Amino acid sequence: MYQPFIVLGSVGYLKRLKSYGYKTFSDFWDESYDDIKNPRKRYKKVRELILSLNEMSIEEMNELYQKTKEICIFNRQLHQSMYINSIPKILERIENEW
Repeated sequence: MYQPFIVLGSVGYLKRLKSYGYKTFSDFWDESYDDIKNPRKRYKKVRELILSLNEMSIEEMNELYQKTKEICIFNRQLHQSMYINSIPKILERIENEW
């Protein structure tokens, strides 16, 4: 969707995304929430991050988006290539199961 993201998921989710080649936004905000094992504390850290971003002016938000745009484009292209490359594998698997 060409948008920066914050993930409220299981511990280490961002690390898993990075292992697939995705880029995250640690240069722009604190992603240490990804290492917090306690789900409530992880939620609280993500909530604080979202609230701090929400305090930005529209100009600041636009500037942030401009700075993160290349990462968003990269992630979208990576996602598309992963999807396209997986179709032959899925079809092969279906054929082998028949």
